[in-house]
Parts: sequence; structure tokens; C-alpha cells
Amino acid sequence: MNTVTFVTAKLLADAGFPQPILSFLQRWCTKISAETFERHTIGFPGDKFYIYSDSFDTSGICFMPTATDILKELPGWNLAYTNVFKWIVYWDAPGLAEPIQFSHENPAEAAAQAWFYQHEKAPLCKKCNTPAKRGTALKNILAGSSEWADGDMEGATLTLSGNADLIKCWKCPECGHSWQ
Repeated sequence: MNTVTFVTAKLLADAGFPQPILSFLQRWCTKISAETFERHTIGFPGDKFYIYSDSFDTSGICFMPTATDILKELPGWNLAYTNVFKWIVYWDAPGLAEPIQFSHENPAEAAAQAWFYQHEKAPLCKKCNTPAKRGTALKNILAGSSEWADGDMEGATLTLSGNADLIKCWKCPECGHSWQ
């Protein structure tokens, strides 16, 4: 299958993935019951799933995008195939220790995972109440030991231990506050 599943198509539509105007050779799905979906392909007259009409009612149907359709909405993301992970959609941003990646047997499902990651609802900054953006930060590695018999670390002396790690985090574009 070169499109997302019926369930993913509905989740994408509900999360705001662009639903295009009907076009040739697109796949759409309609929910029939809680677990049943009907798939429609816009194709040639005489095809089993032929739907091509100006009067076709698009309410209640979801677009079933391919990996290409989804990656058009994700500039900077790439698609690759490996024997181990199957299809991988990845973003290799400068400064990241390793690329952000999502894998699946179906390339469209891997791309959908990346779209959900990219369009995740951002939390608000605790300091200034501004919507955060995804980013990276350096996290210091601290070492220390308890100075109390009960093992409590409150008031313990901590020192830097080794190099800092580059981590993925939320960053406030207004005040610069970072958190995981």
C-alpha cells in the first residue's frame, strides 16, 4: 500500500493535515462504522473505484496521502529505505547528535509519524506563557554524593562530570527558557 491506512488518514485530517481538492488518482476513505472504512480511488471511467464528478460530496471523507504528499508539507525531511528499519523519514538538522527519524514498513506511515511530530501542539512557556518551539540545548552532566546518612541529595555538592549532552527540548522564542 502506498498511502496511509484509513485510521491514520482520519487522524491526519483531524490534526489539520491539508485536504486537497479532488484530483486524478488520489485515494480517499469514508468511515462506515467504528472499524470499517471504504476506500475510493479517483481514476478512469470503468475502474472499480471510479469517482469523478463535480457533484461528488466530499463531506465525511478523508484524503489518504502518500509519502510524497506528506513530505511536501515537511520541508527538510528525507525518505530512505534500509533493510533493517524498512522506510525511514528523517531530519538531519545541523547540531543534532543524531537525526530525528521515524520508521515503518509503509513509507506513508513513516512520513505521517514525522508530520505528527512536526505539528505537535506546543506547550506554553512557564515563565512568559508564549507557545514554545522544538529545539536543542546542552544538558550538563552532574555528579555528586549524598552528604547525609539517609541518602538525601538536598544540599549535596554537585560538580560537572564530562561533556554536556545535546538534547531535544522545548524552547521559548520570547524569553529563551528551555525544558524537556
